[in-house]
Amino acid sequence: MRNGTSPAPHYGEAQGAESRADFIHKIKVALKELRETRVWLLMMKEAKRN
Repeated sequence: MRNGTSPAPHYGEAQGAESRADFIHKIKVALKELRETRVWLLMMKEAKRN
């Protein structure tokens, strides 16, 4: 479940962004990874039910 730990470093990188555009890009990457983590968690929850 490495996926769930990946957004935090991306968020940390965004805090040190060199420009507004860089900040927005890094936040978008973190958000994308959070969404992917959510999908994996939902899949695991569904698999546990079956």
